[in-house]
Formats: sequence, C-alpha cells, structure tokens
Amino acid sequence: MSHVSVVIPLYNAEDFIGPCVESVLGQTYSDWELIVVDDGSTDRSAAIADKYAREDSRIRLLHHPQRANRGVSLTRRRAMDECTGEFIALLDADDVYLPNKLELQVALAVSYPECVVFHSRATGIDAAGEDIRGKNPVDAFNKFARTSTRYGFRELGDFLKDNKILNSSALIRGSVLREVPYGFPQLFQYEDWTLWTLLSGCGPFYVQSETLVQYRIHDQSATSRVAKSELVAAYSYVEFLLSTMALVQDQAVRLRASELLAEHLAIIVAKYGAVASSVVGGASVGSLSAEQLVNLTKSRKQKWYRKFLRKNE
Repeated sequence: MSHVSVVIPLYNAEDFIGPCVESVLGQTYSDWELIVVDDGSTDRSAAIADKYAREDSRIRLLHHPQRANRGVSLTRRRAMDECTGEFIALLDADDVYLPNKLELQVALAVSYPECVVFHSRATGIDAAGEDIRGKNPVDAFNKFARTSTRYGFRELGDFLKDNKILNSSALIRGSVLREVPYGFPQLFQYEDWTLWTLLSGCGPFYVQSETLVQYRIHDQSATSRVAKSELVAAYSYVEFLLSTMALVQDQAVRLRASELLAEHLAIIVAKYGAVASSVVGGASVGSLSAEQLVNLTKSRKQKWYRKFLRKNE
C-alpha cells in the first residue's frame, strides 16, 4: 500500500501538467502513488500525463467512460476511488508542490492522529512559474496560516463565509475521506469548500505556517473565472450553500447555511432587480433595501427550508 496517494484532476492544462507531475517526482518523501484523471481534455494534457505514467509505475492516468468531461468534483472523486494510500493529497494540475511538502505533512499526520485535514501556506506564481509580488489571491490563505496550530474548522465564526484552505496544500486522512459523500455534479467552483465543510464534522484540522505549495494564478484557471465574474462568484456561493444544506448532517450548520442562502439570494435579486421591471407590492425589486429583500426571500422560502430540513434529519 502506498502511504500517500496524490490525486490530480486534469483538464486542458498542457502548459502546466509537466511541472505539476515533476513536483511530485521531486518529493523528498518517496512512498507515494499519483492518480491523474483526465476530464476530457482537448489539448495535449492527457498525452503528456501518459508519458509520465509509462515512465514511472507509481503514476496512473485514468479517463472517464467515452473520455467525457464531467467536471472537477466528479473527476477528483474518480481519482479518490482509485487511491490506496493511508493519506490522500490534493493537487491541481496547474500547481506545484515544494520538495518537502509530503514529508512534513505525513510527519504531522502521524503526530496528530486525531486531525483529519492538514494544510499550509503557499506562494503565488504566474503562468511562467515566477513568484508574484504584491497583493494576490494567496494572501487570504496565508493570513490564516500565519501560525501552525490544531483547530476546529466549524469553530471559525465565518467558516461558511470564507474558505480558509488552499486546495493543493491539503493532505487528508484517507479513512475519513472515503466516508464522506463527496463527489457530485457541480456547475461552479467551490467543490473544495464543500469538502472541508463535510470533513469538519469528522475531526479537527491542522494548519501549517510553512510554505509548501506554489499556487499558479493565470487567466485560464477556474479561480480566475470566478474572480473575473461577479455573477459566477455569486452562483458559486449559492451552489456551495445548497450543497452544505443537502449533505452536511449537523442541523445547526444546515440552518446557518439556509440563513446565508436567503441573505445571498436577496443580494442577487437586488442586482437583477435594479434593471428588471418586476414589481413586488407596488415597489420595484431593485428599490427594496437589503433587509426588505432578506425578509421577502425568507417569507417566500422559509416553509420550504423547514420542510427540506425535516425531510433530511
């Protein structure tokens, strides 16, 4: 059994998959397997990954039936189902591990057997692999990871408002990961946030202050697509909250998610209402205050929320 299984969902990343795989090959910790699942790439990504698989028996390249495109959540789930490792490390196809990433995290996982997720700081790099100086999306993750500590994810007051974990920095205890209902069709970006929320009911997490990952920021990334579009970001968050309500068993978490969903939908309605002709009670939707929109949304939906939550208790 390989001690660590590294999983890479791969889609049209021909410029980056080489350095990504090389960063696994260059680990100071050698007891690993690498599972790459191609998600219907239309470029040379799969061919490049296949070359590595033919050269190193620890690397496997898989495809969906008919080489279909099924999205990152189902693709990562397919890889996880093939893993044999005691620990599962996530890695996006455009990111890079630093050489001691797995060694340090496996040592921590052995020292803290009660913890289920381990994650770290990262450095932002551009498409050419150069460090990005100045403000960039990695800053928010690094701010949280200033001190190494064991913590409860659900004890963070804003855990349903702000994702604290950089996906490619995560090492997860495999026995726990295999028990959560992760891996379902998703349209948008926050499938990793859904995973942390699910795993947070299984035990504490551990955040490391060491920088163990290079996170690539470029125009073609899924994160960039969210950052560029206010609408995509809004719907990504709605999908995350709906996923939380549907999958998380903790009633308090689901109720909080439903409250945030009502508030967020009210904000979206206001944005649409600013240019729409819909009228509610004689007032334009766009002219209602945020509080009025929240109350409107709650009044229309709260019975449905209660029915939904009772059904899934």
